[in-house]
Amino acid sequence: MIDASAWPSQFETATIGSRASSITIGSELVAIRSVIGRLDTRLKDSPAQTRVAEMGRQEAAAEPEPQPVEKPTTEPAPESEPEVEPSSEPDPDILQAAAGIAAATLHAHRDTWEFLVKHAGRDQHFHLPAEVQDAAGTILAKVSGPSLVAALTSLHRVSHTADDAGTRAIAAHLHERLTETVQEIITRPHRGDGSDPIRIVIDDRAAVHDGQPEND
Repeated sequence: MIDASAWPSQFETATIGSRASSITIGSELVAIRSVIGRLDTRLKDSPAQTRVAEMGRQEAAAEPEPQPVEKPTTEPAPESEPEVEPSSEPDPDILQAAAGIAAATLHAHRDTWEFLVKHAGRDQHFHLPAEVQDAAGTILAKVSGPSLVAALTSLHRVSHTADDAGTRAIAAHLHERLTETVQEIITRPHRGDGSDPIRIVIDDRAAVHDGQPEND
């Protein structure tokens, strides 16, 4: 008599069949992956892929390397010599000597006198003389020391700052003449009586030789 318990149950039979199916599917997956790997290797080693890679390397080699761009060199501009600015004020020794003059007689053309009054008259130290004498187209005016200081400072400024060249020239000439007169006081000082009165003459002429001017 055959023992029925020796035969596998239905559950054991199903389990064994399931395991066999799993092993079969796993083997198939391994085989599929192996085939895909071989195909991928063939594609990488194919002539077409090799040609594409070679063409890429050739194109990269054909492109020239960018050359460095040289920046344009600019030559430095030549240094300009610094301009010498004129002194803002005339010589203080001249001003101080002019301030000590009690009165000086100015002999000049009326137009010259008007030029002096126009440019020095606005200075706080300039004062018009009480009397201006007319002498055949020229004038005689007694100006004080403070007025001479005002004239010196004003003419010095105008001779350097005026826009018109003629104005600068007239102012420079009058300033030079006044300075020369005051310089005489510094060189040969004297106080009080016993000396010639100060006279400023603005009347330049050619020197006369044997009754005729030297340029004739």
